[in-house]
Amino acid sequence: MKKPRPLDSVRQNIHRHNYSLRTEQAYVSWIRRYIFFHDKKHPQEMGEEEIVQFLNYLAKDQRTALSTQKQALNALVFFVADAEHRTTQVVWPCPGEVG
Repeated sequence: MKKPRPLDSVRQNIHRHNYSLRTEQAYVSWIRRYIFFHDKKHPQEMGEEEIVQFLNYLAKDQRTALSTQKQALNALVFFVADAEHRTTQVVWPCPGEVG
């Protein structure tokens, strides 16, 4: 049997957790953007460093709101922890929270 693609696995796990359709759409969108940001590098080859790079890109280059950055972070932590069966601890200072 073929192993499901990463985004298909994310969708299955979101359904298993009974998340809303809108959450599924948002998480899949953030995960897709993350993968494309890193030139389609396989998710198992990426870790905390790549997540921080992507979040910094959102904050500095895209100038997204802090709540948007946090949503992206939640999607990526879900992706790594649930879909890829790895634990992660991202140390990332939110620009709006650095004081």
